[in-house]
Amino acid sequence: MSTVAVLNTDAQVNGKTLLLAENAQTVTGLQTFDRDPNAPFAVAPGSAVVANLDADKVDGLDAVDWTSYTPVCSGDMALGNGTVTGRYMRFGDLVFYKIVVTVGSTTTFAGLAQASITLPTLPSGQGSQTIILTDNGGQAFVGQGIVESPGINIYQIDTDGNQAQYTFITQTTPFAWGSGDTIHVSGWYEAA
Repeated sequence: MSTVAVLNTDAQVNGKTLLLAENAQTVTGLQTFDRDPNAPFAVAPGSAVVANLDADKVDGLDAVDWTSYTPVCSGDMALGNGTVTGRYMRFGDLVFYKIVVTVGSTTTFAGLAQASITLPTLPSGQGSQTIILTDNGGQAFVGQGIVESPGINIYQIDTDGNQAQYTFITQTTPFAWGSGDTIHVSGWYEAA
């Protein structure tokens, strides 16, 4: 029979199972680590990845997948029977997003339109975005916009391909809008 030395004289070990650090063990009871302000445990450099270890942080940042949300279109664009989908991923205050607006047969752009699309969270300021307008005929145009609370406002289109001539969106600019035409918006911003 092996002997075990218990250094903590206040420990109650009667009827308890002791684990030996040298052997593989399966622990079925709750283990609570209370080492504040220190980390609860450490992993030696070069250690293998631990399977099934769920973590909500990677290098101190939230480890998340893309999350779906439903953007709302407003301004001078009436979505009608069109559709809009959105996804975002947040790391601290930095938000990455992707939005796709698919025009329907009753989608309209009034006058010199400024299309507004809500973002997943309120922005605190500018970010960076890419805006592409594509029609079913294969034409694609780059748009300009600005991130303003509560979303992004798309207001001008590069019509000559050289960023030298911009014009506003209308029902027929940069092309005659029809079912299946799309507006793709993606980028990042700092959340409020």
